[in-house]
Amino acid sequence: MSSSFCGRISKLSNSYYVKSDERAFMETFPEVIQVLMNSPWCLQVPSFADHYKELIKYTVLKERRFRPSIVMEAYRAMESPENFSKEKLHLVTIFAWSIELMQSALITLDDIWDQSPMRGNDIPWYKKPNIGLTGINDGVILYESAFSLIKTYFSSQNVYTALMETLHQLSVGTAIGQYLDWKCKRDSKPTFENFNMQTYRGIARFKTASALVETPFKGIRILTNNLPIPNSSEDVFMELGVACQIDNDILDTYNEKGEVRHQVGSDIREGACTWPAIQVLESGNKEMIRKFKQNYGRPQLECENEIIKIFEEFRIFGKYRTYCQTTRGRLEKRAREMEPSLQRAILAATENVLPISAYI
Repeated sequence: MSSSFCGRISKLSNSYYVKSDERAFMETFPEVIQVLMNSPWCLQVPSFADHYKELIKYTVLKERRFRPSIVMEAYRAMESPENFSKEKLHLVTIFAWSIELMQSALITLDDIWDQSPMRGNDIPWYKKPNIGLTGINDGVILYESAFSLIKTYFSSQNVYTALMETLHQLSVGTAIGQYLDWKCKRDSKPTFENFNMQTYRGIARFKTASALVETPFKGIRILTNNLPIPNSSEDVFMELGVACQIDNDILDTYNEKGEVRHQVGSDIREGACTWPAIQVLESGNKEMIRKFKQNYGRPQLECENEIIKIFEEFRIFGKYRTYCQTTRGRLEKRAREMEPSLQRAILAATENVLPISAYI
């Protein structure tokens, strides 16, 4: 996972509910902190409490607020009007925070494995003074915190086991996605024969779609006592996940205006299997591909600059905008074939992942 995770929700959406839900989500954070601070490990080891609080604030709040909006909009779309309540919405918000804790755990570990230099516009947790490899232990703590939150709020309800299983599926799915990602390297060097859209879609299916779309929708289905999500919707979840992973890849090198970042992420140096890399390898001319293979996945700054030059020559950001426009139309068409409640939720998710303002 690169340093700029998918989503522009707070900046680009004009939806009243998105903004109010996002505000309600953030207003719940002090409560989440207080609940976790009252956990046995904090009460039994008081010296741990300050570290724990800093860990949560630094890692969870560094993430871009994106998944919660999908969770809460899905609830508004799927809940029966007679069952909608502020109390229920509050529990949905808590579920959204559990997903954030889980994802923060996985990202904290991923940054260490990838030796990522940046997370968003700041250094990742492991690069903070006196953290280093102890960040692995902190990742485990964040992971367990997600389950602790679910237990605190839902253990007395009949949805408890299903919600816990949903989080377990998220962590396993992400691990499988990591495995597929690592298969694209051999001896720390990219295996270009594996750089294709079939491989990429598999990585996106598990690393991105699972966390971004499937887990929120499964959780809301559970919380609203709806029927299981139909298998026919899996292709839409896949497309949303792929779209978000592509957005993630683009934002590793470019800002949202299409300008090269002052400090790009780690994908180029790591030789990650990304959408820009696949586009060059599948559609570039022979000389471009030769230079790309010669420089991609190397730590030297001059190699990184050569790859960025190739991306610019290939007009990769323009191709990304075209992809956004085409994919949005396809997803909207598929959503309208679904049952009304799922249709509303999918259309809202599409607007979040592929806002019109992303390619105007």
